[in-house]
Amino acid sequence: MYKDKLIDLNYNREEILNIAKEAVKKEGEAVAKLVNYIDENFLKALELIINCSGKLIITGVGKSGHIGGKIAATLSSTGTPAFYLNPAEGVHGDIGVVMEEDLIIAISKSGETEELLAILPYPKRIGVPIIAVTENKESSLSKIADITLLIPSECEVCPMNLAPTTSTTLTLVLGDAIAVALMKAKNFTPEKFAIFHPAGSLGKKLKKVKDLMTDISDLAVVDENEIVIKALDQMVNFSSLGSRGVCLFKDKNNNITGILADGDLKRLLLKYPDLVNKRCYEIMIREPKRIKHDSFAFEALQKMENKYSFLLVEDENNNIIGVIHFHDILKGKVI
Repeated sequence: MYKDKLIDLNYNREEILNIAKEAVKKEGEAVAKLVNYIDENFLKALELIINCSGKLIITGVGKSGHIGGKIAATLSSTGTPAFYLNPAEGVHGDIGVVMEEDLIIAISKSGETEELLAILPYPKRIGVPIIAVTENKESSLSKIADITLLIPSECEVCPMNLAPTTSTTLTLVLGDAIAVALMKAKNFTPEKFAIFHPAGSLGKKLKKVKDLMTDISDLAVVDENEIVIKALDQMVNFSSLGSRGVCLFKDKNNNITGILADGDLKRLLLKYPDLVNKRCYEIMIREPKRIKHDSFAFEALQKMENKYSFLLVEDENNNIIGVIHFHDILKGKVI
């Protein structure tokens, strides 16, 4: 019975594809026009948000509410804590969450949404600034607001020009513009971003080298004047500590002068049959690539350039404190 209800698109496939393409084209054109609406009022709104000592509350009804929730989520994850307030709940007591030190962003395409306007007199009465987002600068919302951020008045791509489509896209893009401008103004760093995204792929990509590296205390460190068999012996002894089959070499002043991995030893054995009796300084890799411990793991991956399987890790004083191996990055699920 379900199959009987399916619509065969074959008879008008090209027409439907063209409708979809036209919708994308029209929304893109509308977004391009939004650039001309980023003006002094936008800067004034940013100043209000940055100087807000309380909560940033975003409110709107219906599709505007859904967009408001997304904007609040984006702001919160990029250093500007915000939350969404449903006007329908607001008129039944939730408006009491608003305090004098707060700030409201109210979203309405027409600027005449009754449920939204119904909750604004109270915050206005206690002196809470209101930023309006609307396409109607003469609307009731604009008149009650302290600052109005306009979006272009464009036809919805809905064939009946009814369902919020273009207008919600414009509002969402405006919200993104606010978020990224605030990130710049607040110097929101990748480190801060990582704090707010501890899980998921974003958090993993922002792990630091120091979170994944093998500490030097868990690595074999051998005098560069020792014979290779000594280095092999130490590498075997340290293998249970997750040393990744790496051996570091030091000079008489305990400075790290070189490194070798078990893969290097295999290749060298083909070249030098008497490898185990050679001095370590003769065959070690001198001046291996380094990376700072507070660098991001993805930066270490970039530095490896598909040529190196490990990097020396150094602290802020350029002291070697460990090694990060390609497999450490894999294990940390950075890629």
